[in-house]
Amino acid sequence: MRRLIATFVIAVLAALYVGYAIPSTGAAAAGHSVSLRDLSAEEAEISHNKILGCFIAGTYGPILRASTTSLVTNSAAVAWSAIRVEGLALEDYVSRTYHFQSRAADLTAAGEQLGTMLVNNATRSGLACASENPATAMAQFSPRLRLVLENLQAATTQFNAHQAGSWSTSTAGLTAYYSAHTHNYETVCLSLALVADTQVPAFSADRAAGVSPVNLIKKYSQAASASSGGAYGCFPPASSVAADTASVTTGQFTKAYPYAQGGMSYSIFFLVTSRQAAALSDVATVVYRDVFDYNNRASATFRASLVRDGNGRVNPHQGQLIVGASSINYGGPATLDASLVPGATALAGAAQG
Repeated sequence: MRRLIATFVIAVLAALYVGYAIPSTGAAAAGHSVSLRDLSAEEAEISHNKILGCFIAGTYGPILRASTTSLVTNSAAVAWSAIRVEGLALEDYVSRTYHFQSRAADLTAAGEQLGTMLVNNATRSGLACASENPATAMAQFSPRLRLVLENLQAATTQFNAHQAGSWSTSTAGLTAYYSAHTHNYETVCLSLALVADTQVPAFSADRAAGVSPVNLIKKYSQAASASSGGAYGCFPPASSVAADTASVTTGQFTKAYPYAQGGMSYSIFFLVTSRQAAALSDVATVVYRDVFDYNNRASATFRASLVRDGNGRVNPHQGQLIVGASSINYGGPATLDASLVPGATALAGAAQG
């Protein structure tokens, strides 16, 4: 009898220990939480749906990219948890600070923004699901997961609307951002002068004396294109050339860039020969990417403080949050228990489309 009682006590204690060691909370912040069951169900949904996994990866990072050794990768599982923690903290903040509660109209608008965002970010990342349209993107979500992300998007929109320097991702907001940064969306054509360093003083003197750029190139450039005016090429808005030459007036040279070849030292001077701004409709994806990145950079420190001050945390079997001064990162657990993700299946390359 004593042995039976002892066995019973041990079994009860073991059950209590397991219950304590694997808490039912999956993610929490600012007094709000999502259960481990619900969090695991979300992870399973994403891992099952190739297109959904692709869209989530394009916007939120490589979530649930399955490997051959784990049904759901450790880092991916806690990455999704981190998204949920930040969402809980952000939704709590806009509720307390701006008395914002998502209504049907807010969620509808958020769904439209989210669909566009998923496609734009997939395009930006070169993922296969970029060929889909926003409606197809949103159709991949179950009603529950769609509501989760619509609430997060609505809270993010409300948050950005009150942050100094943030830009709206609405059509009006993208138009305003484009108008204020048109130089970033120009096709820029350049010529160049490849000038031996020994000739730079003479080049600079003639330049100061008013010799035309074309004649300077013909006189001093040692590039093969010198006789034809140094034509170098035209660069579209997606390249970095527009931003790099934003302060250079058309018809003027850039600063000197050092160059060495065959034991000789040269200076390259680029001449901006023309600029042509692309229509907003032609660079909408690029503009959206820039607004998305700008807002994330501008609010990174504040969002990290929301998670930190709200005691943001994830289930230890999922991993751990690492909240820095202006970043929210994550570390994986030793091993993710596959039983925590009901029905998860290996889907190699889910995030690749």
